[in-house]
Amino acid sequence: MKPLTSFCRLDPELLKLSANVLIFLCTNIIGVCTHYPAEVSQRQAFQETRGYIQARLHLQRENQQQERLLLSVLPRHVAMEMKADINAKKEDMMFHKIYIQKHDNVRLERTKKPPEASSSLTSTPEFVGSEDAH
Repeated sequence: MKPLTSFCRLDPELLKLSANVLIFLCTNIIGVCTHYPAEVSQRQAFQETRGYIQARLHLQRENQQQERLLLSVLPRHVAMEMKADINAKKEDMMFHKIYIQKHDNVRLERTKKPPEASSSLTSTPEFVGSEDAH
């Protein structure tokens, strides 16, 4: 076994080089150990944010479809009143309000569709409502 004094007699340039290599290796190992966990957590945060945005867009599309369905069934003023009541979130009043309005001078006329406009096999009469001006 060599005495410790012989190790210290090595070339100072060789000692500097080995110290630099050791520092380089330790720095890179520490960098790898901190970079990959940070990248994984950043990727996870991105995926979560992307999922939230997709869910929000999906919810907006569903709300638009519901509103179009509501407007296809009800007159616009009734649908907007109903929507405003729902958005007000009056829990005790929910589903207790009746959306009925009285109209005077309304007449229903029975009409038949022309054969070329009918898409079904049977011709069913339609009812067309109009308000009388007098």
